[in-house]
Amino acid sequence: MVEDRAMRAQTLARRGFLRLSAGLVASAATALSTRQASAAAPGPFQAQIRMYHEIDYSMFKAELLGLLDAGFQPISVETIVAALNGTVLVPAGSNAFHITWDDSRLSQYTDGWRAIKDIQQERGVFIPVTAFMLTMFDHLPASLDQVPNTTPCYTELGPALVHHKYFTKGQAIELIRNGVHAGSHTVDHADLPRLSIGGIDAQLVTAEQRIQGLWDAAGVERPVRVFAYPYGDFNSSIVAAVQSLGYDAAFSTIGTTVHSPRDRFILGRVGSVESSAGLI
Repeated sequence: MVEDRAMRAQTLARRGFLRLSAGLVASAATALSTRQASAAAPGPFQAQIRMYHEIDYSMFKAELLGLLDAGFQPISVETIVAALNGTVLVPAGSNAFHITWDDSRLSQYTDGWRAIKDIQQERGVFIPVTAFMLTMFDHLPASLDQVPNTTPCYTELGPALVHHKYFTKGQAIELIRNGVHAGSHTVDHADLPRLSIGGIDAQLVTAEQRIQGLWDAAGVERPVRVFAYPYGDFNSSIVAAVQSLGYDAAFSTIGTTVHSPRDRFILGRVGSVESSAGLI
């Protein structure tokens, strides 16, 4: 029994589940607490949810080390959802932050993940990441399990090519197995407000099915379900459609660090240092 509990604890730590760093737990152990479902409605909390696209190893690592050295504490997306639910309290003044990656860029796998692993080895701190992935895949509509692992998550089409590179299905599965949380970012970075109702539903439902397929292929239980709006664009109808699919939270590009349960489907994020390759 003790061994089983230890193994479970190790697994949860690897996933970053409800993770606040050891320093934050030590300094605010009495403030971080679970609540009963009957407790008062949860209030707002503060956290920097940082958004990246293309990543340069040196720049990204330096920014993360700067945050840690300044006393900021990494938290997971599970902690964010739990705070919105009122089951975990993120203490005021804790300087919490969470890392998000958009668009399945290859540099997130080659540079971003390498920086995360190196910091964990050097500092003993695991920094949780949520990767909002595109799920276009050249070989679909074949079932996801028939798509070769070498297939990129996205392929640029049309006249406005900027020649970004994207990580593959196999690399997405590897990231999930190693603790990165995969969230949906639509099939092909659709500008949802410009689509018909049928087009919106197709983008949201298909992308959700494919994201779940990646989790299943990784053999990892998906603790929460989250979504990010491409281009940060949304309206009330799109928010309602996202909510109807059972997501726990959705992220925008509104530049705020204060998050409230009433805004759980339009949570803000702040821009961060990017490489010169730019955004979609």
